[in-house]
Amino acid sequence: MQDFITQSIIDLFVPNQCIVCQRLNKVNLCGDCIAKIPNNTTLWLKDKPKTQPLFVPKFNTKIQPPLKDGYIDSILSCSKFSNHIIRKSIHYLKYKNLPQIAGPLGSIMLRSLSQNLRLKDNIILCPIPLHPNRLKFRGYNQALLLAEYFHKKLNLDIYNELYRILDTPHQMKINDRETRIQNMDNAFEARQKASTDTQSIILIDDVTTTLSTIQEAAKALSKVGFNSINALVLAH
Repeated sequence: MQDFITQSIIDLFVPNQCIVCQRLNKVNLCGDCIAKIPNNTTLWLKDKPKTQPLFVPKFNTKIQPPLKDGYIDSILSCSKFSNHIIRKSIHYLKYKNLPQIAGPLGSIMLRSLSQNLRLKDNIILCPIPLHPNRLKFRGYNQALLLAEYFHKKLNLDIYNELYRILDTPHQMKINDRETRIQNMDNAFEARQKASTDTQSIILIDDVTTTLSTIQEAAKALSKVGFNSINALVLAH
């Protein structure tokens, strides 16, 4: 009861507003602004996958050059980081202590996922983890918040046994592509083997540039027996 009263007082004197249009709203990214985000779905597919990729292109999906190396079968990006609404929303999610914006951003990802997902059983989710030092500083993992959104909407289990074991510098602060790739080398470790009935796992993250974070996370998952590894990101 006390928590409800406290929240009511906060809502009364500090009402929510959309971070983009500044209009008062129940959420921090309103439906009108979400509707202005183009459906720029982009898909990377492995050149010679051992298993059937989880994502399939639709008529409006942009296909990137095939993934020739690595452990991941497909990567689906839902929007472009250059879009000012997406860029500002990700900034607020990660650096402005606004975890509640993960819900509206998750809805954007769900739109692309529902259009490009190949129907399969036993799909599980795996958020890209933060190093404990960064998690302590930020207070939450934005990728986990997005994964929890899909858990609630699609009733998919979450694999929480992937760990970031290297406290690497922020990828977005590194301009050189090769340095970004080297920065993530062996940054992850998976500590629980895949179950025998697990068919596909989806890595979840907010943004990717060189795909190096996703590729290194996929490498760690492959070492514990995951064969069909895919990724869903909000933007690239």
